[in-house]
Amino acid sequence: MQEFGLHNIEVRVSDKVNFINPHGDRDNYKELSNSLVKSNKWDRVLSDKEQEDIIKLFMNRGLSRKEVEVFIKSKSKIRNYFMNNIDSAFALKTLGLLISYGIK
Repeated sequence: MQEFGLHNIEVRVSDKVNFINPHGDRDNYKELSNSLVKSNKWDRVLSDKEQEDIIKLFMNRGLSRKEVEVFIKSKSKIRNYFMNNIDSAFALKTLGLLISYGIK
């Protein structure tokens, strides 16, 4: 932004947290849980090739193979738990938006 001649640059965060509650409104729960599944691509299991591509991606950004494998395994455990308990699992879905601005 400074390269475009702006000064007094500030950044704000606008955030929201959706509480996905199976004991609340069922229609809302289904809508939010389906959104969570779609946004995280939990509707399918990663293939070996996809996992290897993710490992390479993160290793190219400085992580070790072991760190990435732990990350993938953790994400897989979360996915499996939620999908196996989709009618009764609680979840929090955080949404954030960075807003930056400056003066010309």
